[in-house]
Amino acid sequence: MSEEEPARAELTQPAFSLAAKRLMALDIARHALSMELDAIRQLLSATTGPRRKTEELKKAESRLTRDQRCKAEQAARLIGGEVAAALDPVLADLRSVPTVGHAVTWYPHLEELAILAMDRMGWAAAEGLGSRFLDLSDNHFPTAEVAFLLYRWSRSSPDEALRTALVTALVRAFENFFGACLRTWHLPRTATTFTDEEAARVLGEAATAADVLLNKGAPHWQIWLADQVNMDVHLVDPHGWLVARELFARRNAIEHAGSRADWRYLSRLPERSEPPPRGTVLLCDRAYVNDAADAVEGVADVIEVAIATRIGSATDQLAELATEPVFRALRRRRYEAVKWMAEQALHGLPDNHRHHEVRVNLWMSRQELGQAASVREEIAGWSPPPDERYQIARAALLDDERAALAALHEGLAARTLDVKWIADWPLVQRFASRSPTFEKELRLGLTRLSHHKSLPPDRRGRRGGRRRR
Repeated sequence: MSEEEPARAELTQPAFSLAAKRLMALDIARHALSMELDAIRQLLSATTGPRRKTEELKKAESRLTRDQRCKAEQAARLIGGEVAAALDPVLADLRSVPTVGHAVTWYPHLEELAILAMDRMGWAAAEGLGSRFLDLSDNHFPTAEVAFLLYRWSRSSPDEALRTALVTALVRAFENFFGACLRTWHLPRTATTFTDEEAARVLGEAATAADVLLNKGAPHWQIWLADQVNMDVHLVDPHGWLVARELFARRNAIEHAGSRADWRYLSRLPERSEPPPRGTVLLCDRAYVNDAADAVEGVADVIEVAIATRIGSATDQLAELATEPVFRALRRRRYEAVKWMAEQALHGLPDNHRHHEVRVNLWMSRQELGQAASVREEIAGWSPPPDERYQIARAALLDDERAALAALHEGLAARTLDVKWIADWPLVQRFASRSPTFEKELRLGLTRLSHHKSLPPDRRGRRGGRRRR
């Protein structure tokens, strides 16, 4: 290579490898959302029952060093009557740091400064300050941690303040996930060699295209999904999308209308929803936030599978990516979503593929959707692998109590069956509700497992069980 020739990034690779990497990017974005939802649910649990702080919250409170506390206290004394003016230079410095790593080192100092300021200024000043933190959280900080800050600032109604902050955190977490999916979608789909400048331009164009769609709002997202990835989210997950649409509208009402149902909130509601009277205070109780978190999770799952299907269809990687989303939808009894995602994941694979969990969950969803007669012949003709989980699954799908008990006893005797996992499978739970004998034997297996774990290590005997991937 001559000195005049620009350096080229090492991105030349087979087309399938590019597709695999894009699928991996989708999976990473979905994993980040899962971590965020877990944190939000953990914070939500703090609003009910005794106020026992979790270990994670204790760690969050103990991050600051003594020097950082002293600096924050000194800064707080200089704030006087105007919080925002004093914080602007600090925020400007934070935005100018060269890397995310440097930004994170600033964050504990900024957190303590804000909390000390709120102790002096009260809850009234928290809203404007909180918006500054939320602006930063897009690129640097977990939104659930920001919600925890808002919770600590509140003095009048801490539980309601936390839940309201978690609603904002939920929407922002979903937008971050969907934005990552859109950026991945807009990346080149063929093997290409870029200069560093070209790579920066391509990434910038992908980010811009993603931001344009994100700013248009949920109705346009639905249209884009239908046009570009051939998935009508309203039909695939009707309940989840209905709840999510209301959640997006509520977030705007919280931020711009004092948590009241103004005309903007009412105009953003889905057509099938029942709008409250104008001016109604939109309270965020624990049940609402839980349902909203489940809806965000379900909608994100079908979006991930829909986009992944257009990137790497008829591949083992796609089927593996869809396994967890299908299982989560089955637990929520979203059978339309289960059927759609499983069919997309398995389409084009040979009949002897190894993705038995997705196959079984697809059959269960079809049974629940009124297709039991048409699917029974497929199940009867299936020869499961020598794994007690799938032998039990086949028996459960066919309501064959004798075969289910035989596989259960064999797995328990050999200690090759993960009893806790099998007991958590919605298919097995459904079968146990129909077969008292199987339910009794399954409970005995769980009891033995609990007793086995309570014994000293030298008395437990041989360990067994297959762990779910």
